[in-house]
Amino acid sequence: MKKVMVLAGLVLAVLTGCVSYHTERDTQALASPSAGHAPNYRTEWKISNERTTAHGSAQVWFSLFVSGDAKYAEVPGFPAFFPTDRAVQKAKSAATYEACEKTKADALLGVAYKYKVTNYFYIFSTVDCEVVGYPANVTGLKLQEDQPILIDKTKGILRLKPWETLKDYSSSAE
Repeated sequence: MKKVMVLAGLVLAVLTGCVSYHTERDTQALASPSAGHAPNYRTEWKISNERTTAHGSAQVWFSLFVSGDAKYAEVPGFPAFFPTDRAVQKAKSAATYEACEKTKADALLGVAYKYKVTNYFYIFSTVDCEVVGYPANVTGLKLQEDQPILIDKTKGILRLKPWETLKDYSSSAE
């Protein structure tokens, strides 16, 4: 009888699992190339007024192996060491890919991720992710005419043309 109770308790623990909820907010950076390597430009976007929503999922098997959707988009994040972190990143990437495909967008701006991690006694875990963001399409690139550089609080801002270089002529006497 005791063995049956222990076995029933173990089966109940595996079937009920443990649920934790997370939310993460992020916006994609629109970074220009670094100065000195290429002309500075800004990306021009056509941004939808309607937010879109999509879902992605991933699984962790035996606390080691990660599986999930095969289609994904790169999303900003940190290098994941633990399998559950990799599964979260995979689910976020799959959700972002789905949202961009659904709306035929180049990127999502003003992105918010919500995900739920469900653990089943460290044998199996699932990650379900929802992404919400504004679909955006690139309409063009515009070269910057000049680049503002703050010299000093008292001297103000100096504006440099793309072909100009700022040289430091200051000395210890100033």
